[in-house]
Amino acid sequence: MKKRMIKTFALACCACLTLNFFASCNIQGNSASTNDGGDIVQTTTKEDLYTGGTHIFDVKDTEKDMIKNGECDYQIVYPSSCTSNEEFAVQEFIELFAMATNIELEAKRDVGLTHNASAKYISIGNTSLLNSSGIDTDVSDLKDDGCKIVTKDNTVYIFGGKNGVMYGVYDFMQITFNYEIYYIDCIEIDKNVSNLKLKNYNVKDIPDVEIRHRNWDRFSGSTAEDARNRNRFRTISSRIDQILPIHQVMGDKTSAGGGGESRTHNSTSYFLPPDQYQAEHPKWYASSGNDQLCWSAHGDQKELQAMIETAAEKIIWSLQWYTPTAYPDCNTVLFSIEDATRECQCDTCTMYKTEYCGLAAPSIIVMNGISEIVDEWMAKEENAEYRRDLTYCFLAYLGFEAPPVKYDETLKKYVPIDESVTPRDNVKPYLAMMMSFDYQLSLQDEMNKKGKDIIDQWTDITGKLNYWLYSVNYRNLLTVYDSFNFFNDAYRFLGNQGIREIYVQGGTAGGQTTPTAWGSLKLYIESKMLWDVNLDVNVLIENWFNAMFKEAAPEMKELFQEERLWNGYLMDTFDLWMIRSNYTDLVNTKYFPMATLENWMAKCDSALAKVEKYKTSAPELYQAIKNHIEIEWITPSYLLLALYNENLSSTDKNAIIDRFVDATDRLGILRAAENRSTPTITDFIATIS
Repeated sequence: MKKRMIKTFALACCACLTLNFFASCNIQGNSASTNDGGDIVQTTTKEDLYTGGTHIFDVKDTEKDMIKNGECDYQIVYPSSCTSNEEFAVQEFIELFAMATNIELEAKRDVGLTHNASAKYISIGNTSLLNSSGIDTDVSDLKDDGCKIVTKDNTVYIFGGKNGVMYGVYDFMQITFNYEIYYIDCIEIDKNVSNLKLKNYNVKDIPDVEIRHRNWDRFSGSTAEDARNRNRFRTISSRIDQILPIHQVMGDKTSAGGGGESRTHNSTSYFLPPDQYQAEHPKWYASSGNDQLCWSAHGDQKELQAMIETAAEKIIWSLQWYTPTAYPDCNTVLFSIEDATRECQCDTCTMYKTEYCGLAAPSIIVMNGISEIVDEWMAKEENAEYRRDLTYCFLAYLGFEAPPVKYDETLKKYVPIDESVTPRDNVKPYLAMMMSFDYQLSLQDEMNKKGKDIIDQWTDITGKLNYWLYSVNYRNLLTVYDSFNFFNDAYRFLGNQGIREIYVQGGTAGGQTTPTAWGSLKLYIESKMLWDVNLDVNVLIENWFNAMFKEAAPEMKELFQEERLWNGYLMDTFDLWMIRSNYTDLVNTKYFPMATLENWMAKCDSALAKVEKYKTSAPELYQAIKNHIEIEWITPSYLLLALYNENLSSTDKNAIIDRFVDATDRLGILRAAENRSTPTITDFIATIS
């Protein structure tokens, strides 16, 4: 058996689990220790740290007072013509400052104001104060999300890129009041601060990953609260925000298209629908079925050119509808395969698979042709108003993941196999690595070498990449998918390779508004490490448990460790380490003894008892912690009901069902699997009641 990066202690403990080990033994040994077998494996060294980031926090106290004896003379100033982000930043500053100090600051516009050495202001955004301060106001290197915080005389200036002013407020609160958000209902910040020295801020903070797509259905809502939570987690982009919408019917903006998955998997559903084109152009479609294109047009160069020109024409229509002024973020064209595993088996595609490493080769040829046509159209003076800096992407997914490369010993790097498959500078893969990784193993594991090599190869020939990675079991959303070791290394590795954007898909297709099976922890880690890839994931985890569970943190941390150890034991014992482990079906009695599940449920009850005191003294806090605990109680209770409901007494069964239904309803958990066509939780309960 290949060596897996699991601690020896962990496997020794897991060997005992077949004897209901968890029912009688504390896996940590010493209750004061949280390290034995529970920490995330660290496989990188100091030499592996990402050195390209900018996180400068040069902050010192001055002798001046910002708050004295509960009084504050400062006012907030914002631009008279402010952006929505600047307006939001002001609101957040007022709310969080009051949360820490019980002081609600006055905010006013900057009309007639200039920098004054004696004035006491918090300047938020591109104010007249800032522009008269003599501070370097160039924000071009900050891109959209970077921020600066600078003290001059008595005034603190917070400003940045388009979104950066918001993140500058959060940095200010973190530095000044130890602010941190762990979940939508879990914020830590210093309280009752009545005395505070003005700090000399010299902060410049730029995220390591430029475009950090929001993940999980938790952040997909459209309410003001949803938007605020996305902002606070610093992952406001949707994976489709940057993608130019394409409509099914040429020249008809009212036809289907323009949103949702149509921007991700769109080649036959929106770009080239078979019902419109197949009769005249049968060679555009795969031999395996017309739900996929043949990216080589079966070797017919005339038909291939016609396919390229038709796709380019559709893009040109969309550029005129979704103008740079109205849609400034639509800077990516994605022309990609549908979400199906079937590939064209024609002779030409087979040749590409054999001689060019896979079907990415004809995708590059197609995208090169499309980009040349569209770029030439945009370059014409009469089309200047539609011109934008476009990136042309195809989905390097399933059989399209591997690039057409060879290794050049002289250059010591990968190069395209020949000129025909050399991507233009603005042609890039959207690397959706479903077939290259087991996300439950360390990135450094031998099984994941293929995936690392693919990343190296694409990076050598295209530079910064767009990534689509995976962090849950889509067949069993309510079971633990232990991707923690993988992503601990992955963010740092990808930072060193170069990242344009990243989307780590969590539970997004099941309609869940609350992630279970430690999904809330993954959400927190993602939001932190996509901003700074060098953060220590074990420190983040420890802080998260303490904040989310208070006095119940030890019990819940122990549950987390046990479930991770058990998962590793299952993978080893039943040889379940595999590519596409995201679809392993684990709902089986051979994987989960009844006693183990009951023990995990009991740990949740024990944790809840530890915070019982808050039920009367702080009912809102109690309800939040109870929700956090029950989010994790759902995993073992679901498995118990699914696998052993006939072994339960009617009294116990009904009690568990009642609690399960209440928890899933209250927390917005709708399904146990990704596909929206799968049975709902309501259907599941009906089958066992």
